[in-house]
Amino acid sequence: MQKMITLSLITVVSVFMLFACKRERVVHAGNEPGQSDAYQPRQRESPDNSKKSADTKASKALEHKLVGELIKVDVPNNLITVRTDSGMEQTFKLDNTTLVNGAAAPGKAKAPVNNKSIVKNLAGKEGEILVVEFEDPSGPKLALSVDVK
Repeated sequence: MQKMITLSLITVVSVFMLFACKRERVVHAGNEPGQSDAYQPRQRESPDNSKKSADTKASKALEHKLVGELIKVDVPNNLITVRTDSGMEQTFKLDNTTLVNGAAAPGKAKAPVNNKSIVKNLAGKEGEILVVEFEDPSGPKLALSVDVK
């Protein structure tokens, strides 16, 4: 009796294994005639378009956006340090081309100011939330624009 139960259990398990291994979808080669969902390669771009798209991809790869809290301002070196939500601290260099929004000195009209005064105006904004758009070259990160929220 025990042999019969063991034999029937082995048979049932092997039948389940055979059904589990059954493939319902069959793989077809992509060049078979009559297939509508066959792989079709992309159309080749003209050399002018491919060069433009490669340039825009390269420039977008270098530009990034970071949101975080301003924790340190180094006025003599034109540097700011921003802490993200994850706790990572990033240091950015500001130059004459950096656009800063929302950092005007209190009581002054919005007028073009040089870079040192922008960094001085940011010095009073520690703890504020910033949105920094920057380039990521091999050296220090250069801030393209800084928005004080």
